[in-house]
Amino acid sequence: MIFAIYYTLIGKTFLKKFGKFFPDLKDLDRRFPFNVDNEISFCFQSIKRCHPRSKLILLTDLNTPVEIMEGVEVIRYDVDPEQPAYMRLIAQQQFLKTATASEPIVFCDYDLLFQESIELLFKENFDLALIYRKSFEGGLHPAPINGGFIGIHPEGFTKAINFLETVHSCYLENYSEYKEWGGFQSSLNKLLVPKKVHNAFPNHLIYEGAEIALLPSSEYNYAIEAQGEWVDFKPDKKILHFKGPRKEVMANYWNDYLA
Repeated sequence: MIFAIYYTLIGKTFLKKFGKFFPDLKDLDRRFPFNVDNEISFCFQSIKRCHPRSKLILLTDLNTPVEIMEGVEVIRYDVDPEQPAYMRLIAQQQFLKTATASEPIVFCDYDLLFQESIELLFKENFDLALIYRKSFEGGLHPAPINGGFIGIHPEGFTKAINFLETVHSCYLENYSEYKEWGGFQSSLNKLLVPKKVHNAFPNHLIYEGAEIALLPSSEYNYAIEAQGEWVDFKPDKKILHFKGPRKEVMANYWNDYLA
C-alpha cells in the first residue's frame, strides 16, 4: 500500500483569507501551528505500525522545509503553499500520473492517527473510498463527504483518476475563490449530492460509472474531542482525527497508547 500526505508551510496570505471565512475564530495559531513536523511524524509512524510494508510519501511544494523522516519519500511539486485546499488536489493528480495500479493508494491528512490496518478494506469491490459523515447538529450532515481521506483501489485506478479530474473541473467552475480552504470538499459534495450520499449509505454510491465506498467517519475518521491534555483510549476506532487545535494532543495520545 502507498500512503501519501500533502503538507506545505502556509503564511500570512492564507491566514488572512481563512480569518475572513471564520471571523469568530481566535485560535488560528493553534489551528495552524508553524511547525507540524511532529504531527506528520506521528501520522506516518501510526501508518507504519499498522502497515509495516507500506510505502510512505510526503507531497509538498518546492520550498517548504521538511525534516527528513526515516522511510518517508519526499516529492516536491511547483504548487502555491498559500492555496492548500486546491494545491493538494493538484499534487494528488500529479502523483497519480506517475503511479501505477499495482497496489492501493491512500491520500490522507497529516492530523490522523491510524490504530488498525485498513488492508482488508481493499479486499472489497469498489473504485475509490471516501469518508461519510451522517449527522451535524441534530440533523443530516449538509456536507456528508469529508475530503481528508481518499482510498484508491488498484482495480479502480483509472476511474479514480477520472473522478478527480471531474472534481478539479467542478472546483474551478464553482469554487475558484476558495482555493485556500473548503473548495475541494465543497466540490466533492456538489458532485455527489448530499441527499444521494445519505440515501446510498451504507451501500456504495455510483457516480458516472465509478463505485464509491462510503466509510463511516465514526470508525475511519473519528474526531477527538479533547479537553485539556488527556484523551481516553479509543481502541474501537480505526483512524482518529485530531482536527483544529486538537492537534496539540496527538503527541500525548501516541505516547500513551500507540508508541
